[in-house]
Amino acid sequence: MPGIANPDVIDVVGLTPNEDAVLVYVIEEGDWGSQVNADLLNAKMQAYVAFILDGQFEREYAEVSGKPVEFVFRFMNSSPSKGVVQELESLRGGLAGYGIGLRVLGPADPPL
Repeated sequence: MPGIANPDVIDVVGLTPNEDAVLVYVIEEGDWGSQVNADLLNAKMQAYVAFILDGQFEREYAEVSGKPVEFVFRFMNSSPSKGVVQELESLRGGLAGYGIGLRVLGPADPPL
């Protein structure tokens, strides 16, 4: 089952439509109004960063090795709280230092 409740699971890996970058998705269907969710979000983010930096990503997806990576947080049923959005925004700079991008998509946003 995807989502932040399973921090050790990489939810979805795909490519951009023109196949020039790798999209690593977090798919969340739950409610985003609590601190518990922010803590779960941090655990999921740490797992995703480790997945990339520890080399597991390149071992499992060798065919896309060398392409830029972008984490995509897709909120399916409700928009994240201001606190969660702020948390994600604060992580953006740290991820950029590793060459990892970040997108946040809400329920009304079209798929990539």
